[in-house]
Amino acid sequence: MTPKQKALQLVDSFTMIDEFTINGSKIYYHDSIKCALIAVNELLEATKRYDYTLGPNPSYNDYWLKVKYQIEHL
Repeated sequence: MTPKQKALQLVDSFTMIDEFTINGSKIYYHDSIKCALIAVNELLEATKRYDYTLGPNPSYNDYWLKVKYQIEHL
């Protein structure tokens, strides 16, 4: 899956049609983008703290940085 496809998939996972409601609060598409960015940022932060026994995998972080870029440009 390309970074752009993954970005769209993540945003879509937080979106239902144009809006949806959680505890009486409406969540719109731009909020879904924010949620997807939070998810990617948490993932990137977690990989920084992870103690790699086999060494870090830069292509993994590069992929998620590209996904983040695509989300930011939706």
